[in-house]
Amino acid sequence: MRILWLSLFVLLSACGGDQAALMAEKPKPAMYDDAVVGKSCGMFLSEHQGPVGQLFIKGEPEPFWFSTVRDMLTFVAAPEWSHRVVAAYVSDMASPSSWGDRKQLQWLDAKSSLYVIHSDQRGGMGGAESVPFASVGAAQAFVVDHGGKVVTLDNMPHSYLMGIEQVENETPSKPHPGT
Repeated sequence: MRILWLSLFVLLSACGGDQAALMAEKPKPAMYDDAVVGKSCGMFLSEHQGPVGQLFIKGEPEPFWFSTVRDMLTFVAAPEWSHRVVAAYVSDMASPSSWGDRKQLQWLDAKSSLYVIHSDQRGGMGGAESVPFASVGAAQAFVVDHGGKVVTLDNMPHSYLMGIEQVENETPSKPHPGT
């Protein structure tokens, strides 16, 4: 399992060869708008609540958008896509004032973000979510309110992403305050 994540880090860090050339080519996060459609679900992201992700793929002019961060991280781990990843960004859930507020998203590099897993908050498609944060304090505050565990991408269980892990503390979703 650790080998899979080490491979993911290497692919996100060095996709396509020369590190200096990659850094010069790494696109900045795209601006979110209500017309964005999810790659895996084909639905408008504006119809869903929770964190979102965007993935830049070598040879693709626009990012692939995801209505859940967990779906994006699972997509990145797939062998047919992982070698083409140029950049991956996730929305910092400490910045929106509510679970559904996407007007002022702050984007984080997916590989350096912290994630809360096993919380009572469901992702955009109603399933368990990997909720991203930039800071330990924000992630821990979320855990106090919603349960779960703070992890890095490196120590996130592969089985959690793939939906095959028995999810601990899973409770029916409850609305986030302000939604």
